[in-house]
Amino acid sequence: MRILHTSDWHLGHLLLGQSRHAEHQQLIAWLGEQIRQQDIDLVLLTGDVFDSATPTSAARELYFELAMTVEAAGAQLVVVAGNHDAAATLQESRLLLEKLHTWVVPHRLSAAEHVRLLTNRQGEPALWLAAVPYLRPHELLLSRAGQDAEEKELALQQAITNCYAEIFFYIQAQQTTLARPVPIMMTGHLTVLGGSSSESVREIYIGKLRGFPATAFPTVDYVALGHLHQAQHISAPSPIYYSGSPLALSFDEAGQQKSMNLIDSQPDGLQIDTLPVPCWQALASIQTSLDSLVADVEARLSQLALSPAQALWLEIVLTDPQASRDVVDQVREQLASYPVQVLRVKRASRPVSVLQPADTVMLHELSVQDVFEQCLRQTEFDTETCQALQQRFALVCQQLEITA
Repeated sequence: MRILHTSDWHLGHLLLGQSRHAEHQQLIAWLGEQIRQQDIDLVLLTGDVFDSATPTSAARELYFELAMTVEAAGAQLVVVAGNHDAAATLQESRLLLEKLHTWVVPHRLSAAEHVRLLTNRQGEPALWLAAVPYLRPHELLLSRAGQDAEEKELALQQAITNCYAEIFFYIQAQQTTLARPVPIMMTGHLTVLGGSSSESVREIYIGKLRGFPATAFPTVDYVALGHLHQAQHISAPSPIYYSGSPLALSFDEAGQQKSMNLIDSQPDGLQIDTLPVPCWQALASIQTSLDSLVADVEARLSQLALSPAQALWLEIVLTDPQASRDVVDQVREQLASYPVQVLRVKRASRPVSVLQPADTVMLHELSVQDVFEQCLRQTEFDTETCQALQQRFALVCQQLEITA
């Protein structure tokens, strides 16, 4: 059988206020075509179906459209919850979606409920699938008095390890009932040590447990992960893969070729290939100065060769050491005649010197108003916004009887 591994769709996502609804509609239609062309039997979505725990009605419509598209194309859909997903939201339509051959795993269940033996088109056993969602700490651990932070984090890591081990042992016991061994695939939604992240990824665990050891997974034929948005392979005894998100969810993902993993389940194991995903909305982050802005944008547009109906979404990172407060307006005015939409203007980060300059002013030497003014100068707000903020700050100081 053929499996398509994808993750982190983030239905309902807004990129700096811009809706991705049209892109997700195009993605769903494209997926239906790929299922037919590639003879895909199973689509595996490993978490972060939605961008929010309280998805909008439009995002929910996309979710149901996805399930209907996959079913109409002749494949089964498996959805596991991610850290962005509310278990209750996925649970409420779980039984209904079963009628569309969609298996939803919203939270931790018993070992047997996480496992299904999938068959190929000839009705023969082809794959053990252990569908494991994002494992929330309260599903795994009881709080114990007297534990410090490190002990709690180690306990959580061990609890996740035990959960996977329990499911694996269940599959091994069932494997003995078959005429021949069948490949085993497990899912997960978490950060594995060694993976590369991006600015749109929300940290799951706080503290020292920044990642789960790759060696803590049972030895299986494929571990299908979600959470990190960049497609990547983690070196480990088991093949561990992040499929990455199908859309660029932040500007630092703009240069990535988005993809899904296409897996063939054969009697002797699994064969893994990559299926590139088209880009329906071009993004670019350009580091430039006000003097070079137009030339740099023109150069990027010539590289992309957009259609007349397309507009490039831009993040402008300015290198000018002293930019005025109305710099956002200046950027947009310079680019008004170009097929671009400026979503964000920010200053390039400056290296911090470890040497303290002689004219350094200590915090206790500054007034409240001085601190506020310095913070305001580091923003990209236009003049009108800065003036409004100054007026409101002055009013707050007056009400609190703070001397500016």
